[in-house]
Amino acid sequence: MSEADQRRPGNCFVALPLEGDALAAGGALLETAAATVAGVRWVRPEGLHLTAHFFGRLAPAEQARVLALLGPVAAATPPLELRLHGLGRFPQGGSARVLWMGLGDGAAGVGRLAAACRAILGEAGFAIDTRPHRPHCTLGRPRRWSDAQRLAWEGLRPPAQPPWRVHRLLLLESQPQAGGSRYASRGELSLDLGGGPGFAHGDGKGGAEV
Repeated sequence: MSEADQRRPGNCFVALPLEGDALAAGGALLETAAATVAGVRWVRPEGLHLTAHFFGRLAPAEQARVLALLGPVAAATPPLELRLHGLGRFPQGGSARVLWMGLGDGAAGVGRLAAACRAILGEAGFAIDTRPHRPHCTLGRPRRWSDAQRLAWEGLRPPAQPPWRVHRLLLLESQPQAGGSRYASRGELSLDLGGGPGFAHGDGKGGAEV
């Protein structure tokens, strides 16, 4: 990990990145949303993803352990055919903290993958969120929440999103910066390797973005 990363460690999570046409469409949706709903910290378009498991801060040794634990899970999971669909927010009532797009096609497969990650990580002693997994792609976080923002958000009608194939899992670490966090890759796991738990470590320099 670089000296800068050591000064500002970020939260780590296992991500399914948007890629190809799905990533381009997600970026276009962010532009529309930013022009329509004020007072929101929108994510960087290159970092759009679904989260399979959230850790919080992890030391480098723990990051390597996570990759080793999840290697067999990734190898046993076939590539996932996914498509985003439908806008929402957390929480549903009161002041919104997170604005997101949900998952239409492929939600069951993502749920099985998240459950498998939870099972093996829980057995290894990592903290596990016991709430039901709700796959979604975070788009932004409101700085405040008003009726005008709510109406603008609820009035958005995004076009149908293109499908994409997920063939890898990424262990990412967030790096807070002006204009939104960037995500540094700490390792990559390929899906469905035919039985072998293969993985590659990130370069630790914070240069990779998804």
